[in-house]
Amino acid sequence: PHLPAMSHWHMQLRRCLAALLLSAVPAAASVFEDADFLLWPYRNETLNVSVADEYFPHAEVGSLPLDIALDDSMDVLERVAPGGLAFVSRSADVLNALHRLAFSQPHAAGARDVIRTVKLAVLTQSHAVFLKKGHLDDNDHMVLGDYGNEYGEYRWGVFMRFIQRMLRLRSPKADKYFADQDRLFEMPIESITVDMNMAFKRNASSIELRLKGKRLQLSIDEFKQALGKDFEFALALHQERIGDIEVLDKTVRVTIKDVVEPSDFSLHQRQGPWKTWSSYFGPVAPQPLAVIAQSAREKSLMIGDDLSDFYTGQ
Repeated sequence: PHLPAMSHWHMQLRRCLAALLLSAVPAAASVFEDADFLLWPYRNETLNVSVADEYFPHAEVGSLPLDIALDDSMDVLERVAPGGLAFVSRSADVLNALHRLAFSQPHAAGARDVIRTVKLAVLTQSHAVFLKKGHLDDNDHMVLGDYGNEYGEYRWGVFMRFIQRMLRLRSPKADKYFADQDRLFEMPIESITVDMNMAFKRNASSIELRLKGKRLQLSIDEFKQALGKDFEFALALHQERIGDIEVLDKTVRVTIKDVVEPSDFSLHQRQGPWKTWSSYFGPVAPQPLAVIAQSAREKSLMIGDDLSDFYTGQ
C-alpha cells in the first residue's frame, strides 16, 4: 500500500493529538483552573503573574520576570522566567510553532524563535500552556545529548515528572533534592576548577599519551590548546572563559572563570544544524558558572561509560 503524503500524515497526527488532549482536559471557569493538574503545587505560593486571578490568591501582578503569564502572543515567553509558565491563546500560529518544535526544526524560523525556549507544551480547551526551559536545559541539550534536539532521557524525565504532577504525588525526598540543587545556583561562584586524571607521560617539553590505541606526542602548548578545544566542545564553553590549564603529575587542572563580553564562536560540525554559539543559545549572556559546573560533573561521570564528549569531539 502507498503511504500518505508526509504533510497529510503530519496534519492527521496533529488533529489526533489535539483531540486526545482536549478530551483529557475538561472545561473550567478559569484559564488556570484548566491547568490545575499542572499548577496545584504552587496555588498558594507568592508568584509573579501577568494578570490577577483568584486561582493565585497570593500572587503579585506585573513584576518581572513573570512566573505565570497569560497572553494572546507567544512573545510573552520573553518576559517569563526560566522554568516559568505561559498561557497563550490557541491559534494557527501557535499550532504551527508547536508542530515545528515537535519535529525538531525550531532552527527553521531563525535564532530568535521564542518556541525554542519551550520545554513542554500542553493544550487545554482554549490555550497552549508552555513550560519554559530552566537554566540548565539548553546547556544539557547541547553538550549531553543529540546536539540541539532534546535527547531521549530528557524527554522521558520531563514526561515522568509531568505524570507524577498529574497524579498529585509529592515526595519529601525529591523536594529536598531539588532544594539542595537550588542552593548551588544561589552561591556566589567566581571560578570553577576541573581536575582530570589522565594517563600520560610528561617530558621536559612534551606530553606522550595513547589515544584509541595509538601513541600520540604533543608539545605542552599543543596539548593545552587541544584540551581547551575539547572543553569548548564538551561544555559549549567560550574560549575566553578558560583560564589556567595546569599539567600536573597524572592530572590536568582546568580553571573556568567569568568574562564580561566573550566573543561568539563557531560550533563543531557535529553540533549542526547550529553553526555558532549564539545561533543555538540566542541573545543571552553566557551560562552561569553553576551551569558549567553541573555539566562538567555530569560529563565526568559519563567517562566510565565511554560516552563523554571530553575526548570524542576533536
